[in-house]
Amino acid sequence: AIAELRLDKLRFRAPVFHGDTLTAYTEVLAKRDADRDDAGIVRFKHWGVKHDGTVVFEGEREVLVKRRSHWR
Repeated sequence: AIAELRLDKLRFRAPVFHGDTLTAYTEVLAKRDADRDDAGIVRFKHWGVKHDGTVVFEGEREVLVKRRSHWR
């Protein structure tokens, strides 16, 4: 990422304890052009789940990322 633009809708839904097994997930919600030609803005949803299926964290973020066409 070139820059973190926004962190939003953070929810810590359940406690986590030593010994818990956690799995993190990410979904791309949207993408759009940025003001610069070499980058775009991507909005993600992130969430974490304990071994028993309990969702312990949810949040969204927007990131300025370099376009594939500009990687060298």
